[in-house]
Amino acid sequence: FKICAWGKQRGTNVNEDGGSDPFPAEIVALPEGGHAFIVRGADCADPSADASAWDNQFWIQSPKQWKAGTQIKIHFRYKASQNAKVDTQIHHQNPSDYMWWNAVGEVSFTTEWQEFDKVFSWPSDGARPDDTGWSIAFNLNKEVKTATDFYFDDLSWNIMQLDEGYFVASSNTTTGLAYDFDNATEFTQGSRFLTARVGTAGKQETWVNEVMISTIRGNDQAFKGATLKPSGTVVSGTWLDYTEASLAKIKLPAAGVWDITIAPNYGQMKFDKVEGEEDKQPIEINPNPTVVVVNGVERDDLADGTDNDGNVVIKEEEGGTGQPWDNQFFILANRPLDAGEETVISFKYKSSIDAKTTTQCHVLPGDYIHWGAIGDVNFTTEEQTFEMDFTIPAEANSGDRKMQSIAFNMAEIKAACDYTIWDVVWKLKDNTESLIDQTGGKNFFVKVGAGTSPEVVDGIVSIVADGTNNGNGAIYNIAGQRVSSSYKGIVIQNGKKYIAK
Repeated sequence: FKICAWGKQRGTNVNEDGGSDPFPAEIVALPEGGHAFIVRGADCADPSADASAWDNQFWIQSPKQWKAGTQIKIHFRYKASQNAKVDTQIHHQNPSDYMWWNAVGEVSFTTEWQEFDKVFSWPSDGARPDDTGWSIAFNLNKEVKTATDFYFDDLSWNIMQLDEGYFVASSNTTTGLAYDFDNATEFTQGSRFLTARVGTAGKQETWVNEVMISTIRGNDQAFKGATLKPSGTVVSGTWLDYTEASLAKIKLPAAGVWDITIAPNYGQMKFDKVEGEEDKQPIEINPNPTVVVVNGVERDDLADGTDNDGNVVIKEEEGGTGQPWDNQFFILANRPLDAGEETVISFKYKSSIDAKTTTQCHVLPGDYIHWGAIGDVNFTTEEQTFEMDFTIPAEANSGDRKMQSIAFNMAEIKAACDYTIWDVVWKLKDNTESLIDQTGGKNFFVKVGAGTSPEVVDGIVSIVADGTNNGNGAIYNIAGQRVSSSYKGIVIQNGKKYIAK
């Protein structure tokens, strides 16, 4: 892995699956003197070849894995044998091991040498914040599919010179006291441990109820990407193991002045309250018994076609406008959530047929912010219980827009389906706050059918789109394939399963 550049060319270094594997990038002499890396991009213009933007690729590989939030400056010179725009991604240590969809954005090549310089924050997978990459991949067939030579030269990585050690920044989420990462307090080395104090004794306006502890100071994103996370809930005077994590906000049991002790050799930390409010205690949190039945309608995956005479034939060809989010269910928290907050989500669920739903982070219901929430939820006709520790991802916070709801996309399957969800719990992991009311339906929203808006649920309900589930819906076999009314065997129509004879 000491090689700093890799290439992939369609049809070269073919693997057993028929694809092309990366290889150390070729180096060529330049007519004007010197040398450069080259990827001789193979032709991908044949429509039958099923070409993709990444059939020809180039990688600039870093000498190490970067922590999320680290400020990186990437530099290189570049040109191509014809004008072309390419996309960039973050990959893991092995070239072609994809991690994240965007790196330094789109790069526009011309036939003349250009200089590229960009400072950016190294990303992480929002669903797995500790998963970070090593290299930048260039997808060379984004725009141009014909054979093109891409040249790269003078590759370099730089990082900001930052303070290293142990630092703590603090806030009070109740009074609005904000984090000041630039002036984060540095821990003092004692005879055995490192110590720091947050808040000032005798000054209530300085009391804090949340801290972030980092090993880097000097840049906000870098600070957040190098934080320490305790293994459990903070209790005054109790030692806790800690690990490295991105965006780890540590909730304190109460607002006040706190002494923090770190024992790096043992991987432990301790919090002692000097003065402040009474410690916040865990509360009893019960499942919300509201039963929500979402009668998801058939997804529109047929488009208008034409007959032999050129007349329009309604809904007979594949390629309609149906989307996985045509039917949706939303759980809305009572407040916006900060990146890094640790929550627990649980509920009971079943459906009229087997069906997969994907989940997203939204601000308010219908206001999408990030693709990854609690992952896929696979419904069956049998009652199941879902429970998951869910840390709010960094990508679900963007300026003043913060995640407040989880969206379930209930049109991943084409057929109509009835989804039932009840006994919902969404709470902080330390059990000190329920994020939804424990009775009533004001935290639940439903959207049924393309072009509709989310509507709040009130009590025990069954949400049905008028005139859709009328017994005349499309028919599917148990494999989810659309069939005609003459089909014999087990079929599904309007979300119900029966035997057609």
